[in-house]
Amino acid sequence: AQPLVGTTGRVGGAPGELLDVASSGFPGVRLGGTVLAGDPLTSDTTSRAVRAADGDFIIGYADAAGTADDVIPFRAAPGIHRAAIVETGAPATLLAWSMARSKVRTGASDVARVAFVGDSKTMGAGAGTGGTGYTAGAFARSRPMRVAAQLAAAGYNVRGDTWFGAAGLGSVADVLLYDPRRSGFNGWGGGNNSLGGGMLAGPNSNPAVFQPSVAIDRCSVFYRNGADRPPFTVAKGSESFTITPTGAAGGLARGEVVFATRDTGAISVTRSGSSGGLHLAGMVAWDSTKPGIEIANLGVFGVTSSFYTDTTQALSQLNALALYAPHLTVINLGTNDIAQNVPQATWLEGLFRRMAQVPRKGSTVDGRQGELFG
Repeated sequence: AQPLVGTTGRVGGAPGELLDVASSGFPGVRLGGTVLAGDPLTSDTTSRAVRAADGDFIIGYADAAGTADDVIPFRAAPGIHRAAIVETGAPATLLAWSMARSKVRTGASDVARVAFVGDSKTMGAGAGTGGTGYTAGAFARSRPMRVAAQLAAAGYNVRGDTWFGAAGLGSVADVLLYDPRRSGFNGWGGGNNSLGGGMLAGPNSNPAVFQPSVAIDRCSVFYRNGADRPPFTVAKGSESFTITPTGAAGGLARGEVVFATRDTGAISVTRSGSSGGLHLAGMVAWDSTKPGIEIANLGVFGVTSSFYTDTTQALSQLNALALYAPHLTVINLGTNDIAQNVPQATWLEGLFRRMAQVPRKGSTVDGRQGELFG
């Protein structure tokens, strides 16, 4: 099969002739079978549009229903159809997410996790995310935090005390300005890319500090694993716990901490070993008595879709997503690909093909469309 770029209209042309091709907007196409509004469209052997199957190249999506030989308008969006990966945004179709959300609402489950994957528009500093401070304080006005506010308004308990990576920012100082809930990190720098961009790397015993917004008694720490990494402590108030990385170098692990006291005390992470760097990918803190929807902002400033297709290391963002195990993954990418003239079919194919390889337990939705709750 060859990539599809658009339609020629009613005039057509003989082989070898020049043609005008419609590849944007809402052109028309003649059908080779029955389709419904919203169906992905590919070509049959007579160059008529039929409903696409998973993995087919497509010209876009039907804007109206029709049967064989009808001419209908369609929304031009050349690319590859991934039925198992990108779902429509209606609550009824996002089955894994709908089930997880319902279990949280009824108390049958402790958490439903939502991961936002994207570029600057997701992390909070990009066009359309509001505010005039560019990256300073941008975490609070990011798309994930606005969705968190909508979920809270809908009656859900939201767990927003999370952070992941350096978000594509150039220094630790920039990271702390972007997300003032984080402090300390004196002498720290950047590490390997993982969840939310570059890890924060501590070559010393200066603590990394996170200030929860509500009383919490649980904490998860995502860190670079391996016997070559130093042990570190996770502390809140007078309580302190030691985590010792183990196993092969270059892995990613999630350490769990249970505090006896439930309060809003700051959480500090400190290297306790004398050699090697402590690399932190993120942290999640919550109140175990309140089931809730957990929000993870994994946006990275300035990246293209290729950033999320790297599977060369266990701690790469795409592989690490399986460790986080979201019930819903919201993808918002493409702006920087378009700005760099990457063909849409190229970046969509690479992104969705890689996403299909990752073991996930939840739904995935194109973040540019759809409703996440109802």
